Amino acid sequence: VRIAENGQRALDLLRAGERPCVIILDLLMPLLDGNEVYEKMQADPHLSAIPVIISTSDPRRAPSGVLTMKKPVSLVRLLGVVRQYCSGGAS
Repeated sequence: VRIAENGQRALDLLRAGERPCVIILDLLMPLLDGNEVYEKMQADPHLSAIPVIISTSDPRRAPSGVLTMKKPVSLVRLLGVVRQYCSGGAS
């Protein structure tokens, strides 16, 4: 598990070579919000294949086509989804 304190730091880590099996992305973050991080990831061929889970209190704000979990997130559900991605079971 790796934590970034803001959206810009998350992108910096990814661009420096971090390759997680999945990213849990909040939409409300300092410097770059979750939508901006997601857009920049999708524009980068090295980052666009990393699966993203959006965690938000307002799913209407999430990018289309991204798995979104409304806050408060069910820990059981979240861990199940992460387990699928990290074991190679999700596409």
